[in-house]
Amino acid sequence: MQNIRNKRIGVMKGAFDYAVKWKGGYGEMEAKLEKGIFGSTRKTYLSPEQKKYKRRLDEMDIPSCVFRTEEEFLGTLLEWGLLKPEIKQLLERNDIYV
Repeated sequence: MQNIRNKRIGVMKGAFDYAVKWKGGYGEMEAKLEKGIFGSTRKTYLSPEQKKYKRRLDEMDIPSCVFRTEEEFLGTLLEWGLLKPEIKQLLERNDIYV
């Protein structure tokens, strides 16, 4: 059913889960959480369509990442300049929640 809905609204097959826009930049992120994490039943690898999509992003110099853990997610936000190191440390220590 979700595939039918996505097709109707024009979602491109293989498109990543998250588009992130910030002042002066844009990137895309794909979540591939380990099975069982947060109830995930998802595959932990990219589909052929997602690999093709990733290559297109790379060709256009659009930052992208595939993350499997919270640490990888936060690390990417830090790398892209969207998260201050001190906030990342607080999140990792569970001193604050998002």
